[in-house]
Amino acid sequence: MPKDDKARVRVFFGEIEGDNDSIKEGLKSIAIAVGRTFAPNEIRVIKQLRNAERDDNNTDAGDEQLVGDVLSEGDELAASGSESRSRPSKSKKPPTYKTVGDLNLLPDDKQSLEAFFNEKKPKAQNEEFVVILFYLTHVLGLTGITPNHIYTGFNEVKRPVPHIQKMASTISARKGYVDATDFNDLKLTTPGENFVKHKLPRSGASADE
Repeated sequence: MPKDDKARVRVFFGEIEGDNDSIKEGLKSIAIAVGRTFAPNEIRVIKQLRNAERDDNNTDAGDEQLVGDVLSEGDELAASGSESRSRPSKSKKPPTYKTVGDLNLLPDDKQSLEAFFNEKKPKAQNEEFVVILFYLTHVLGLTGITPNHIYTGFNEVKRPVPHIQKMASTISARKGYVDATDFNDLKLTTPGENFVKHKLPRSGASADE
């Protein structure tokens, strides 16, 4: 059987008492609520009906203008809200990093980063991150290590560069090896130091493998 096309809409009205400012604020709230309930096209129909019935309205000219202004403002807010909801959210741009020009990863009196990296043989990108941070902190004795330092390290050992801030946070949450409280002052925790010192290279993986 065909469906019945009948529908029912029930609209409740309330009474607002006060001066023009308080009435305007009350009407504005109602207009915004109506705007959230109806689509913009439906709002335009409501406005047309309102204009057609304006001659029969018992309000005086000043009150009519007040109601019209408030409803128009509510329509604009509702329309803008509808448009913002319909727009696809913009994806965040990936971060960009810069090489730290004065970062010497081939010091004359210390092991180079590449040699240290090859000696420790990290197997995953998060391990590569921790090894590079360990080298910068404990071999070079640097403080205030930033994502740009880590980026320079990844380039030095010719490995793909990750999203450094996201990886620092992930390692911190899952392993506890990195203190990522301040991305401009990345630190290695004691568990992170122990991992690089005592767990790498893994058993059975020789340094010259």
